[in-house]
Amino acid sequence: MAGGGTHTRDNVRITHWFCNLKKNTYSDELPEYAKATLARRLYGTPIPEALIRARQAHHRDRRERMLADPDLDPRRRELLERMQVAFGRRSRLKEN
Repeated sequence: MAGGGTHTRDNVRITHWFCNLKKNTYSDELPEYAKATLARRLYGTPIPEALIRARQAHHRDRRERMLADPDLDPRRRELLERMQVAFGRRSRLKEN
């Protein structure tokens, strides 16, 4: 960050740029997680585990809603199902 505090013109621009970048690339990102990501990049502070878990639950719920849609493209459905299997395997490996 530029010197002069969090409300200086350059720092506000950096924050708005980052926010717009996140909004345009990851449209369903949780605002709290985006804020924690910016703080991590700027100050090196870790992202709280509760935010990481909330983000994972948010994306898991989104995948489940998409899979429940009867009009979902079959290729996309297959990809989402593969993702669920892969993430399920990864979480089981971490538990062991």
